[in-house]
Amino acid sequence: MSTINLLEDKKKIYKTRFLGKIGQRLVLVPVNEVAYFQANNKLVYLADITGSKYIVDHTLEQLESILDPQVFFRINRKFIITHHSIHHIRPYINSRLKVCLKDVSEKEEMIVSRERVNTFMEWVEG
Repeated sequence: MSTINLLEDKKKIYKTRFLGKIGQRLVLVPVNEVAYFQANNKLVYLADITGSKYIVDHTLEQLESILDPQVFFRINRKFIITHHSIHHIRPYINSRLKVCLKDVSEKEEMIVSRERVNTFMEWVEG
């Protein structure tokens, strides 16, 4: 078997936990407790399923490559969400979709960009 085949056979290993900062504390957050990631003012926040938010030392671009794409999806330039945190999805203006997450305030506008709607729907359906 060639080296190329061996590399292809290796399953990609994704991040299983994150170190989040809140004030002076560092908190370990398992990936299955993440609701979403949000970019805001040059910082990236991890929001967990309890509603707590932590600063993480990754960009959304970096997160896209270290998160399991079957579990996480980047809906727009500000948010990466998990499928287990979706409460419901509604149509939104200009052929976009509005995603409402469990235990997340409606004022957080989580809109799937028009270019990503089809891919998002495929991802949601599995």
